[in-house]
This record gives sequence, structure tokens and C-alpha cells, in this order.
Amino acid sequence: SVKFPKRPVEKPAAPSGLSMSGSGSSRTFTWTITSTTAAPVASTTVYRSINGGPFLNAATVNSPTTTLTVTGLPVNSKLVYRFFTKNAAGESTGYVDSAAIYTTPAAPSNVSAAKLADGTIQVNYNDNSAYETGFRIQDSPDDSTWSDAVASTTNRPWVHASPNPSVTHRYRVQAIAPGGLVSAWSNTSNVIQLLAKPNAPTNL
Repeated sequence: SVKFPKRPVEKPAAPSGLSMSGSGSSRTFTWTITSTTAAPVASTTVYRSINGGPFLNAATVNSPTTTLTVTGLPVNSKLVYRFFTKNAAGESTGYVDSAAIYTTPAAPSNVSAAKLADGTIQVNYNDNSAYETGFRIQDSPDDSTWSDAVASTTNRPWVHASPNPSVTHRYRVQAIAPGGLVSAWSNTSNVIQLLAKPNAPTNL
């Protein structure tokens, strides 16, 4: 008699048809696998990249399951998930990537304002967000009523070109991320007075 060794399996085909649903700090992924006798799929290996960093192992999903829900996504991040299939021969040569996931950006900080010689006001702030598309800056005459000084800007510092000289000015800043995500508001800046009436005396 002659005994032949079992035919070695080939690496599986890459996953396909990846879709994603969910919002906030949770996402659910669904994909398709192609498993054959010669190249069976034993599992799907999932990697994750945060803010453009290396892809690190995030999960293993055993076949035939082809869905995965991830929760607790880190804030202020751009995330990409990468899917490989795997069997005894190793991981698939190809892979499929998810669309980029953006989470709530970090708020700007250290907002301050300074009156310039030409009558404009320069607003300085620290950018703490990883992937913003712009910053929304609001102005208030009384620290209660706020209105947009600029709906979206990438300038840092930003100059308020035509501030109303008859009221005081203080500013707050918000980061805007892809998908319409916005950060919390920053601190309120110091008060700038141009030609406004002086504040009333106190503690008489």
C-alpha cells in the first residue's frame, strides 16, 4: 500500500463586499468570504490603524461568521479597519479596508484675544484635534448671547476683521471634523473692549 500525505491547502481568497453601519463609538462590519476545498477559510483576521499608524491586530472572527461589532472607539481619532481571511497556509494575499471612521474631535484650548493697532482682533487658540476640517469661532458681547464670527476657518490665529466697536468681545472655538462631527466648546477668551461703554463699578 502507498500512503499519500494530505494535500496542503492554499491561502484563501481575500474578503469582499465589506459594508459598515453604526455611528458614535460603535460600528458593525459585514463581509463575504469565498471558501473552497483547495482554499478553505478558517477565520477572518481584523487589524486596525489609528491616526495613520500601523495596522495592529484587533480581532479574529472564526468562519463561517462574517460580521463583527466594535464598541468603545477612541475619541479624536481617524480609524481604518483591514480584513484578511486565514487558514493553515496563512493569511490571504489580498485584503479589504473599511472606509475611514472619524470620532468626536478634541476641543481647542487656550483661546485668547488681542486688540491690534488697526482695530481688528486676533484670536489665538491651540488645535488639539487629530483630523479637523475647520474651526467655528463664536463672538459674544456678554458671555451669554453667542453668534458665529466665522462658521469655518483653518486660520490659526484668526483675525476678526470688522468687530463691532460699540460692544465688548469674547470668543470661543469649536473643532469641526468630517461627517459633521463637532467638538465641545473651548474655554472663553479674555474680554476685548474697543469703544464700548465701561463696565459699571462694583462692591460699592
